[in-house]
Amino acid sequence: MSQADSEDITARIKRVTDEQSRNSAYRRLIKDGGMHTTNIRKRLELIARERCIPSSEISKAMRGQNLITFCNAHDLSIDWVMGGDLKGLLRTIEWQRSTTPDILQQQSIEIATLFRQLPARDRTKMLNGLRRLVGDKT
Repeated sequence: MSQADSEDITARIKRVTDEQSRNSAYRRLIKDGGMHTTNIRKRLELIARERCIPSSEISKAMRGQNLITFCNAHDLSIDWVMGGDLKGLLRTIEWQRSTTPDILQQQSIEIATLFRQLPARDRTKMLNGLRRLVGDKT
């Protein structure tokens, strides 16, 4: 057996093993209820809170064939939304790194609102913590 044949067989074995692993993970997600409607809704609500998406959009997404449209519109991995695939969650996070100005504005407003609700001593702690995060020495 030549070295090329040996490498070809090794590559085939790896491909089959990878496929079996993916299938096993997929079956576990199904068995554990990852594709249950309640779990899909929970994942959508989680991301909606983070991205300031109205709950009315989630209700629309859960009806009929609207889920894929919703996922595409909000840069969500359908693998994560539908089945709870953590690699899909990672892709969703990576896609979101290009945050829109609207989301940044909404987050700034929320931070200011929450900050005003804090007692004075906690405001100072929070400001100092934020300064440390951004490396500000003032």
